[in-house]
Amino acid sequence: MSSQQDLVDGLIAARARHADRGPGIRAAQIGAGLSLLVVAIPLSVLVAELGVPALLLALRLLADEFDWAARAYAAVAVRWERFQTWFAARNGAVKVLVLLATSIVAIVLVVALA
Repeated sequence: MSSQQDLVDGLIAARARHADRGPGIRAAQIGAGLSLLVVAIPLSVLVAELGVPALLLALRLLADEFDWAARAYAAVAVRWERFQTWFAARNGAVKVLVLLATSIVAIVLVVALA
């Protein structure tokens, strides 16, 4: 597992390659990142297995331009990896309880927002 600061440093260092791209490519990447971010945030709450990877992709796209996105990507990536490691080490009953709890939260949010 990489440290959070190592991830941030690597993302910021990758900007040199990104800076060589044309303005149209950079604008398209920012647009794609922002669009995916808008979708990924609520999706992360409703279906974390889909939303968190989408959130990571959105933040990675934006990290080429923005420091805040690089820091957010690193923070989410480290925590997501930590959660996956924790979840994999649990027995079946705990996994079922976690899935039931997140499903209940998702259903309550959908009903409350409808």
